[in-house]
Amino acid sequence: MSIRLTIRAGGVVRAWMTNEWSVLVALATIPAGPESLAEFYTALRRYEEEQSWKILCQATAIEDSFRRDKAACLIDLDSRSVLAGGGFELPDRCDALQADEDDHAEGFPIVWLYTPDDWLYETVPADWISLLDSRAKALEGRRSIDTRAVLYGPPMLSFIAHRVAVVRAEGSEQTASDQIRAIHAEWLMTPREDLLGRTPREILLRDRNSIVLDIERRSQQWSRQGFAPPPLAEDSSAYRFGGSGTIEVVLYFDLMRALLGSLWDWTEAATIPEDQLLERLIEQREAFLNQPPEGEGRSLTVRQLIESERRRMPITADGSHLDCDCPVCQMEADGVFGSGPMFMSYDGHQLELEDEFAFSMTETREKWEKEQEDFKRFNAEFNRELAEREASGDSSESAWNSSFVDWDNIVGQTDAPVSGKIALGFLLAEIVSGLQQAGASQGSIDALNEAYSNFRRADEPIVEQSAAEDFRASLEHIAQNHPELTSQSADLQSRLDEILRGSGDDGG
Repeated sequence: MSIRLTIRAGGVVRAWMTNEWSVLVALATIPAGPESLAEFYTALRRYEEEQSWKILCQATAIEDSFRRDKAACLIDLDSRSVLAGGGFELPDRCDALQADEDDHAEGFPIVWLYTPDDWLYETVPADWISLLDSRAKALEGRRSIDTRAVLYGPPMLSFIAHRVAVVRAEGSEQTASDQIRAIHAEWLMTPREDLLGRTPREILLRDRNSIVLDIERRSQQWSRQGFAPPPLAEDSSAYRFGGSGTIEVVLYFDLMRALLGSLWDWTEAATIPEDQLLERLIEQREAFLNQPPEGEGRSLTVRQLIESERRRMPITADGSHLDCDCPVCQMEADGVFGSGPMFMSYDGHQLELEDEFAFSMTETREKWEKEQEDFKRFNAEFNRELAEREASGDSSESAWNSSFVDWDNIVGQTDAPVSGKIALGFLLAEIVSGLQQAGASQGSIDALNEAYSNFRRADEPIVEQSAAEDFRASLEHIAQNHPELTSQSADLQSRLDEILRGSGDDGG
């Protein structure tokens, strides 16, 4: 099918007569957040060379996007809209699609789509021109602000310095850690004019899920094609004004606690003028950002980890920095030394252990409260079944010493108290404990956890199958290097297969 593809960005309108696969590639640029034609071309590089696109495009008018009911698609970056007409049907907003032989894909043969919910995404309506104009005009007044200048800069530093001084002057019977925790929560939950009425918490979490998803997909792409996809440009809108992923949210939490802890100690020892406190805080902030996270054994600094995430670049499991111009790194990525790198991620579990909504990575309080109730119910059921098993003297052979999961009530059951993917984590925890006792490297443990996390979060068949293969390979690697964990590794792989079969049967 020949399709007319039109793209408007920054008032510039360009059109192509192309095929369905090229339209899908164009739609796959949306997760990179392009706002100009140059940023659109840069986003194309994730999948294929953009040179032919530049040569074949034609200047046009937005009014010519749909002609005589011929198949057409309009991607309007100015109004955040995607319209289809003339028999061309839009794919799902979030999907993974693979090219077949008829598509004649010029580059990477898989595209990952994600069109945010606030985008218009539908078949072209009769009044489409006025609709797009009104949406574009409304977005013109949207201010793009450097939120990190607030989150990391003088506004944050002044806030915590002032609040520590006030809290210390008021006095309290609470412990220092509880008072620090309360100030941290207050900062996160207070709406601010310099954040356009939003709270720091809202700013940190607004794009987290989409950024995590995008990086997961880039990891899958890297593994499949054997080399790293290109990162976002540092001058792109998505880099400069975009939100935070999980890595930055977690490291920002650690930064705030480090700064508040230092402030508390300084003000306990002496009365220090506020300007001097701010100078010390700036020094402390820079020292924190310019060194690796404490206790993680990684070579990347906090600043480099955040930078990689902002540019949507996966981070190798050993925490090493990928220099795309380094031939050795390129050979590693190409698989010369093996099957290519494994990747790391942060899951943010330590934030959930705070047991307070302010620090949770769940977007709404209602959803957070439901998660708390679900966990309590599952934990109670787990403890009850374990007690019954012990009381009955069940001594049947098991590969597991400290883990019990009732698979009959999980796999394939739509009303199971917890999903099979999550249940795997309970068994994996015992393997990780065994690795720690055996003195395994942190890199091996992180790679295993990362492989599991990628599988647990995968919600698309193509991604899920690939992630499952990586997870299985990681378990095989553990068994080969730690024979004492062979039975657990084999059983966990068997459970993994059960879950995949169940997913194929009922979509669960």
